[in-house]
Amino acid sequence: MQKSQTISHFKLFYEAAQTILSSASLQSILDTLVQRCVAALGVKGGTLRLVDEQTHQLEQVAACGLSEAYLNKGVLSSDRSVPQVLSGEVVCIQNAFDDPRVQYRDELKAEGINSLLSLPLEASGAVIGVLRVYS
Repeated sequence: MQKSQTISHFKLFYEAAQTILSSASLQSILDTLVQRCVAALGVKGGTLRLVDEQTHQLEQVAACGLSEAYLNKGVLSSDRSVPQVLSGEVVCIQNAFDDPRVQYRDELKAEGINSLLSLPLEASGAVIGVLRVYS
């Protein structure tokens, strides 16, 4: 990694930490987390979704860089939308158009996305959600 890129990543991390430490708003913290991840990775967009324990749906709580049409495409089922993430795996899908683990492939194509990286969000040893970045 180049020195300037390393410095840029540390700056983004510092800014995100400052926002988290100084914010009284959970929503502000979640929005900042997604924005900083998208900026640090140089990707099109990202979402943060939490698992609703009763419906098993992934409820969107923060997003960045994606169209309203894409964000409102429909319900994401934790059982159908890259379910390996909820067992703690990091999943990288390089060709989302053809991957059966991706629920809304036509909407991805319309948004201009073909790759996604899904990361589990853990609290107290349990996966509670998914951070996903798109390119």
